[in-house]
Amino acid sequence: MKGKKIKLGCTAMAAVLLLGGCAFFPEEEELRKAPIVSSLEEDYFRTAEVKTGDVVETLRYYCDYRKKKSESYSFAKIDQDTYLEEIYVKQGETVKAGMVLAQLSLGSLEEEIKEAQEAYDKCAESMEYTSAMLGFERERKKLAKDYGKKYDDEYLKSLEDKLERLEDEKYLAELKLNEIKEKLSERQLVAEFDGVVTFVKKFDGWHWLRAGEELVKVESEGCGFVTVTDMPETFNVGREVTVTTENGIYDAKVEELVELDKKRSTVILEVMNPNDQLVENMKGQIVFEVNSARNVTYVPYGALRVMGDQYAVYVLNKDGMREMRYVEVGMIVKGSIESGENRVEIKSGVNPGEVVIVR
Repeated sequence: MKGKKIKLGCTAMAAVLLLGGCAFFPEEEELRKAPIVSSLEEDYFRTAEVKTGDVVETLRYYCDYRKKKSESYSFAKIDQDTYLEEIYVKQGETVKAGMVLAQLSLGSLEEEIKEAQEAYDKCAESMEYTSAMLGFERERKKLAKDYGKKYDDEYLKSLEDKLERLEDEKYLAELKLNEIKEKLSERQLVAEFDGVVTFVKKFDGWHWLRAGEELVKVESEGCGFVTVTDMPETFNVGREVTVTTENGIYDAKVEELVELDKKRSTVILEVMNPNDQLVENMKGQIVFEVNSARNVTYVPYGALRVMGDQYAVYVLNKDGMREMRYVEVGMIVKGSIESGENRVEIKSGVNPGEVVIVR
Protein backbone atom coordinates (compact mmCIF):
# COMPACT_ATOMS: atom_id res chain seq x y z
CA MET A 1 0.00 0.00 0.00
CA LYS A 2 2.81 2.30 0.86
CA GLY A 3 4.59 1.55 -2.43
CA LYS A 4 1.48 2.43 -4.44
CA LYS A 5 1.31 5.89 -2.71
CA ILE A 6 4.91 6.66 -3.65
CA LYS A 7 4.28 5.72 -7.29
CA LEU A 8 1.15 7.91 -7.41
CA GLY A 9 3.14 10.86 -5.92
CA CYS A 10 5.89 10.54 -8.52
CA THR A 11 3.38 10.32 -11.33
CA ALA A 12 1.62 13.47 -10.12
CA MET A 13 4.87 15.36 -9.86
CA ALA A 14 5.85 14.37 -13.38
CA ALA A 15 2.52 15.57 -14.70
CA VAL A 16 2.90 18.92 -12.97
CA LEU A 17 6.39 19.39 -14.35
CA LEU A 18 5.25 18.44 -17.81
CA LEU A 19 2.32 20.84 -17.82
CA GLY A 20 4.10 23.82 -16.18
CA GLY A 21 7.65 23.36 -17.35
CA CYS A 22 7.95 26.95 -18.52
CA ALA A 23 7.36 28.18 -15.04
CA PHE A 24 10.22 26.21 -13.49
CA PHE A 25 12.98 26.54 -16.14
CA PRO A 26 14.26 29.73 -17.88
CA GLU A 27 13.20 30.31 -21.46
CA GLU A 28 15.65 29.24 -24.12
CA GLU A 29 15.76 32.82 -25.50
CA GLU A 30 16.85 34.23 -22.14
CA LEU A 31 19.70 31.74 -21.81
CA ARG A 32 21.08 32.78 -25.18
CA LYS A 33 21.22 36.55 -24.32
CA ALA A 34 24.77 37.98 -23.78
CA PRO A 35 25.40 40.75 -21.16
CA ILE A 36 25.81 44.30 -22.54
CA VAL A 37 29.50 45.40 -22.53
CA SER A 38 30.44 49.06 -22.98
CA SER A 39 33.13 49.99 -25.46
CA LEU A 40 36.76 49.56 -24.47
CA GLU A 41 37.51 53.19 -25.27
CA GLU A 42 34.73 54.44 -23.00
CA ASP A 43 35.75 52.33 -20.01
CA TYR A 44 39.51 52.32 -20.06
CA PHE A 45 40.96 55.41 -21.74
CA ARG A 46 40.32 58.76 -23.34
CA THR A 47 41.81 60.00 -26.57
CA ALA A 48 42.98 63.39 -27.80
CA GLU A 49 44.09 64.73 -31.13
CA VAL A 50 47.65 65.92 -31.62
CA LYS A 51 47.35 69.64 -32.38
CA THR A 52 49.34 72.72 -33.36
CA GLY A 53 49.19 75.77 -31.12
CA ASP A 54 50.84 77.56 -28.19
CA VAL A 55 52.27 76.03 -25.04
CA VAL A 56 52.20 78.78 -22.42
CA GLU A 57 53.41 78.74 -18.82
CA THR A 58 51.64 81.29 -16.64
CA LEU A 59 51.49 82.34 -13.01
CA ARG A 60 48.08 82.80 -11.43
CA TYR A 61 47.45 84.78 -8.25
CA TYR A 62 44.26 85.71 -6.44
CA CYS A 63 44.09 89.20 -4.95
CA ASP A 64 41.78 91.58 -3.07
CA TYR A 65 41.02 95.22 -3.74
CA ARG A 66 41.58 96.86 -0.34
CA LYS A 67 43.67 99.34 1.57
CA LYS A 68 47.21 99.04 0.30
CA LYS A 69 48.59 98.88 3.84
CA SER A 70 47.02 98.17 7.19
CA GLU A 71 48.75 97.73 10.54
CA SER A 72 47.49 97.20 14.08
CA TYR A 73 49.86 98.39 16.81
CA SER A 74 50.23 96.92 20.29
CA PHE A 75 52.94 96.48 22.90
CA ALA A 76 54.55 93.05 22.78
CA LYS A 77 55.33 93.05 26.50
CA ILE A 78 54.51 95.21 29.49
CA ASP A 79 56.40 95.13 32.79
CA GLN A 80 54.55 95.40 36.09
CA ASP A 81 56.15 98.77 36.80
CA THR A 82 55.26 100.34 33.44
CA TYR A 83 52.02 101.99 32.41
CA LEU A 84 50.61 103.60 29.28
CA GLU A 85 51.85 107.15 29.44
CA GLU A 86 49.91 108.51 26.47
CA ILE A 87 48.31 107.77 23.10
CA TYR A 88 49.35 110.67 20.88
CA VAL A 89 46.88 110.24 18.01
CA LYS A 90 43.12 110.33 17.48
CA GLN A 91 40.86 108.41 15.14
CA GLY A 92 40.78 110.02 11.69
CA GLU A 93 44.15 111.73 12.14
CA THR A 94 46.70 111.59 9.32
CA VAL A 95 50.12 110.29 10.38
CA LYS A 96 53.55 110.09 8.76
CA ALA A 97 56.02 107.22 8.83
CA GLY A 98 58.19 107.40 11.98
CA MET A 99 55.62 109.30 14.03
CA VAL A 100 55.19 108.06 17.64
CA LEU A 101 51.62 106.84 18.10
CA ALA A 102 51.70 105.79 21.77
CA GLN A 103 54.22 105.39 24.55
CA LEU A 104 54.70 103.52 27.81
CA SER A 105 56.31 105.21 30.80
CA LEU A 106 60.05 105.53 30.18
CA GLY A 107 61.32 105.76 33.76
CA SER A 108 65.10 106.25 33.76
CA LEU A 109 65.33 105.28 30.09
CA GLU A 110 65.24 108.90 28.91
CA GLU A 111 68.30 109.77 31.02
CA GLU A 112 70.14 106.63 29.86
CA ILE A 113 69.51 107.51 26.22
CA LYS A 114 70.72 111.06 26.80
CA GLU A 115 73.95 109.88 28.45
CA ALA A 116 74.63 107.23 25.80
CA GLN A 117 74.02 109.73 22.99
CA GLU A 118 76.39 112.25 24.58
CA ALA A 119 79.11 109.60 24.94
CA TYR A 120 78.70 108.57 21.31
CA ASP A 121 78.74 112.18 20.06
CA LYS A 122 81.87 112.91 22.11
CA CYS A 123 83.72 109.95 20.56
CA ALA A 124 82.60 110.96 17.07
CA GLU A 125 83.77 114.54 17.62
CA SER A 126 87.17 113.41 18.97
CA MET A 127 87.60 111.08 16.01
CA GLU A 128 86.86 113.88 13.56
CA TYR A 129 89.42 116.18 15.21
CA THR A 130 92.09 113.45 15.49
CA SER A 131 91.57 112.43 11.83
CA ALA A 132 92.09 116.04 10.76
CA MET A 133 95.28 116.34 12.82
CA LEU A 134 96.52 113.01 11.48
CA GLY A 135 95.98 114.17 7.93
CA PHE A 136 97.85 117.40 8.62
CA GLU A 137 100.78 115.53 10.22
CA ARG A 138 101.04 113.08 7.32
CA GLU A 139 101.28 116.05 4.95
CA ARG A 140 104.11 117.50 7.09
CA LYS A 141 105.99 114.19 6.86
CA LYS A 142 105.58 114.15 3.07
CA LEU A 143 106.87 117.71 2.73
CA ALA A 144 109.87 116.94 4.94
CA LYS A 145 110.71 113.99 2.74
CA ASP A 146 110.28 116.04 -0.46
CA TYR A 147 112.69 118.74 0.80
CA GLY A 148 115.16 116.31 2.39
CA LYS A 149 114.43 117.44 5.93
CA LYS A 150 114.45 115.32 9.06
CA TYR A 151 111.08 114.36 10.52
CA ASP A 152 110.36 112.89 13.96
CA ASP A 153 107.29 110.65 13.48
CA GLU A 154 106.65 110.07 17.20
CA TYR A 155 103.72 112.52 17.20
CA LEU A 156 102.35 110.94 14.04
CA LYS A 157 102.33 107.48 15.64
CA SER A 158 100.66 108.83 18.76
CA LEU A 159 97.85 110.27 16.61
CA GLU A 160 97.44 106.95 14.80
CA ASP A 161 97.22 105.08 18.12
CA LYS A 162 94.72 107.60 19.49
CA LEU A 163 92.51 107.30 16.42
CA GLU A 164 92.53 103.52 16.73
CA ARG A 165 91.47 103.75 20.41
CA LEU A 166 88.72 106.24 19.55
CA GLU A 167 87.37 103.90 16.85
CA ASP A 168 87.03 101.15 19.47
CA GLU A 169 85.39 103.56 21.93
CA LYS A 170 82.96 104.78 19.29
CA TYR A 171 82.03 101.20 18.38
CA LEU A 172 81.28 100.36 22.03
CA ALA A 173 79.36 103.62 22.52
CA GLU A 174 77.27 102.83 19.43
CA LEU A 175 76.47 99.34 20.74
CA LYS A 176 75.39 100.83 24.05
CA LEU A 177 73.24 103.46 22.35
CA ASN A 178 71.56 100.89 20.07
CA GLU A 179 70.87 98.63 23.04
CA ILE A 180 69.07 101.44 24.88
CA LYS A 181 67.22 102.48 21.71
CA GLU A 182 66.01 98.91 21.40
CA LYS A 183 64.54 99.17 24.88
CA LEU A 184 62.94 102.45 23.84
CA SER A 185 61.38 100.83 20.76
CA GLU A 186 59.68 98.31 23.05
CA ARG A 187 58.01 101.21 24.87
CA GLN A 188 56.94 103.21 21.82
CA LEU A 189 54.55 102.49 18.96
CA VAL A 190 55.83 104.14 15.77
CA ALA A 191 53.94 104.44 12.46
CA GLU A 192 55.56 102.36 9.75
CA PHE A 193 54.00 104.21 6.82
CA ASP A 194 51.97 107.30 5.92
CA GLY A 195 48.28 106.76 6.55
CA VAL A 196 45.12 107.49 8.53
CA VAL A 197 44.32 106.32 12.07
CA THR A 198 41.16 104.18 11.83
CA PHE A 199 41.04 102.88 15.40
CA VAL A 200 42.16 104.07 18.85
CA LYS A 201 41.55 102.03 22.02
CA LYS A 202 39.72 103.90 24.73
CA PHE A 203 40.60 103.31 28.38
CA ASP A 204 38.78 104.11 31.57
CA GLY A 205 41.99 103.33 33.45
CA TRP A 206 45.53 102.66 32.28
CA HIS A 207 45.83 99.60 34.55
CA TRP A 208 43.68 97.65 32.07
CA LEU A 209 46.44 97.67 29.46
CA ARG A 210 47.56 94.17 28.41
CA ALA A 211 50.41 92.93 26.21
CA GLY A 212 49.22 92.28 22.66
CA GLU A 213 46.12 94.43 23.05
CA GLU A 214 45.36 96.51 19.92
CA LEU A 215 45.79 100.19 20.76
CA VAL A 216 46.00 101.91 17.38
CA LYS A 217 45.25 100.88 13.81
CA VAL A 218 46.60 102.76 10.78
CA GLU A 219 45.54 102.24 7.17
CA SER A 220 46.82 103.78 3.95
CA GLU A 221 44.56 106.33 2.34
CA GLY A 222 44.40 104.67 -1.08
CA CYS A 223 43.24 101.20 -2.16
CA GLY A 224 44.89 98.76 -4.54
CA PHE A 225 44.99 95.09 -5.40
CA VAL A 226 46.98 93.15 -2.81
CA THR A 227 48.28 89.59 -2.96
CA VAL A 228 51.01 87.44 -1.36
CA THR A 229 53.73 85.61 -3.28
CA ASP A 230 56.57 83.21 -2.52
CA MET A 231 58.21 84.24 -5.84
CA PRO A 232 58.86 87.98 -5.30
CA GLU A 233 61.37 88.01 -8.15
CA THR A 234 58.45 87.70 -10.61
CA PHE A 235 56.87 90.92 -9.29
CA ASN A 236 59.48 93.54 -10.06
CA VAL A 237 58.45 97.04 -8.96
CA GLY A 238 56.95 98.81 -11.98
CA ARG A 239 55.92 95.59 -13.74
CA GLU A 240 52.52 95.88 -15.42
CA VAL A 241 49.91 93.14 -14.98
CA THR A 242 46.23 92.60 -15.78
CA VAL A 243 43.70 91.94 -13.02
CA THR A 244 40.43 90.24 -13.93
CA THR A 245 37.39 90.77 -11.67
CA GLU A 246 33.67 90.07 -11.95
CA ASN A 247 33.18 93.78 -12.72
CA GLY A 248 35.80 94.14 -15.42
CA ILE A 249 39.47 93.93 -16.36
CA TYR A 250 41.94 96.42 -14.89
CA ASP A 251 45.50 97.37 -15.77
CA ALA A 252 47.79 97.62 -12.76
CA LYS A 253 51.47 97.90 -11.95
CA VAL A 254 53.55 96.69 -9.03
CA GLU A 255 53.92 99.62 -6.64
CA GLU A 256 55.71 97.97 -3.73
CA LEU A 257 56.88 94.64 -2.30
CA VAL A 258 56.70 94.26 1.47
CA GLU A 259 58.64 91.32 2.91
CA LEU A 260 56.60 89.20 5.34
CA ASP A 261 59.30 86.63 6.09
CA LYS A 262 62.23 84.96 4.32
CA LYS A 263 59.92 83.19 1.86
CA ARG A 264 56.87 85.42 1.35
CA SER A 265 56.20 89.00 0.36
CA THR A 266 53.07 91.12 0.06
CA VAL A 267 52.59 92.58 -3.42
CA ILE A 268 50.83 95.97 -3.66
CA LEU A 269 49.41 96.87 -7.07
CA GLU A 270 48.34 100.33 -8.17
CA VAL A 271 45.31 100.37 -10.48
CA MET A 272 46.02 102.42 -13.61
CA ASN A 273 42.43 102.61 -14.91
CA PRO A 274 40.19 102.81 -11.81
CA ASN A 275 36.42 103.37 -12.12
CA ASP A 276 33.26 103.35 -10.02
CA GLN A 277 32.93 99.58 -10.37
CA LEU A 278 35.91 99.05 -8.08
CA VAL A 279 34.69 98.39 -4.54
CA GLU A 280 36.62 97.49 -1.43
CA ASN A 281 37.12 93.73 -0.78
CA MET A 282 36.48 92.88 -4.45
CA LYS A 283 38.22 89.67 -5.55
CA GLY A 284 40.51 89.57 -8.57
CA GLN A 285 42.84 87.26 -10.44
CA ILE A 286 46.29 88.10 -11.82
CA VAL A 287 47.58 86.01 -14.73
CA PHE A 288 50.78 86.73 -16.56
CA GLU A 289 53.01 84.80 -18.90
CA VAL A 290 56.29 83.33 -17.69
CA ASN A 291 57.42 81.30 -20.71
CA SER A 292 55.97 80.15 -24.03
CA ALA A 293 56.49 78.11 -27.19
CA ARG A 294 54.43 79.47 -30.10
CA ASN A 295 52.85 77.51 -32.99
CA VAL A 296 54.25 74.12 -31.98
CA THR A 297 52.93 70.55 -32.03
CA TYR A 298 51.53 69.57 -28.64
CA VAL A 299 49.64 66.83 -26.77
CA PRO A 300 47.84 66.94 -23.39
CA TYR A 301 50.12 66.36 -20.42
CA GLY A 302 48.18 63.17 -19.59
CA ALA A 303 49.31 61.56 -22.86
CA LEU A 304 52.98 61.65 -21.86
CA ARG A 305 54.66 58.49 -20.47
CA VAL A 306 58.10 58.23 -18.88
CA MET A 307 60.09 55.26 -20.18
CA GLY A 308 63.37 55.25 -18.26
CA ASP A 309 65.21 58.35 -19.42
CA GLN A 310 62.92 58.83 -22.44
CA TYR A 311 59.39 60.03 -23.09
CA ALA A 312 56.74 58.18 -25.09
CA VAL A 313 53.08 58.38 -26.09
CA TYR A 314 50.57 55.73 -27.17
CA VAL A 315 49.07 56.44 -30.59
CA LEU A 316 45.73 54.93 -31.58
CA ASN A 317 46.21 53.70 -35.17
CA LYS A 318 43.56 53.26 -37.88
CA ASP A 319 42.85 49.69 -36.76
CA GLY A 320 42.08 50.87 -33.23
CA MET A 321 45.30 49.32 -31.85
CA ARG A 322 47.74 51.02 -29.49
CA GLU A 323 51.18 51.85 -30.84
CA MET A 324 53.91 53.18 -28.53
CA ARG A 325 56.15 55.89 -29.92
CA TYR A 326 59.14 57.60 -28.39
CA VAL A 327 58.93 61.37 -28.63
CA GLU A 328 61.23 64.36 -28.18
CA VAL A 329 59.63 66.95 -25.91
CA GLY A 330 60.16 70.67 -25.38
CA MET A 331 58.18 72.76 -22.91
CA ILE A 332 56.10 70.85 -20.37
CA VAL A 333 53.30 72.75 -18.66
CA LYS A 334 51.24 70.86 -16.12
CA GLY A 335 48.12 72.86 -15.28
CA SER A 336 44.37 72.52 -15.18
CA ILE A 337 42.78 70.98 -18.27
CA GLU A 338 40.14 73.70 -18.33
CA SER A 339 42.73 76.49 -18.52
CA GLY A 340 44.36 75.08 -21.64
CA GLU A 341 47.75 75.07 -19.93
CA ASN A 342 47.93 71.28 -19.55
CA ARG A 343 50.18 70.82 -22.60
CA VAL A 344 53.48 69.25 -23.70
CA GLU A 345 55.43 70.50 -26.72
CA ILE A 346 56.34 67.61 -29.06
CA LYS A 347 59.37 68.23 -31.27
CA SER A 348 59.32 64.85 -33.00
CA GLY A 349 57.62 61.44 -32.84
CA VAL A 350 53.99 62.29 -33.67
CA ASN A 351 52.27 64.59 -36.14
CA PRO A 352 49.26 66.91 -35.92
CA GLY A 353 46.01 65.07 -36.62
CA GLU A 354 47.08 61.77 -35.05
CA VAL A 355 45.22 60.49 -32.00
CA VAL A 356 46.95 59.73 -28.69
CA ILE A 357 45.71 57.94 -25.58
CA VAL A 358 45.30 60.09 -22.47
CA ARG A 359 45.26 58.75 -18.95
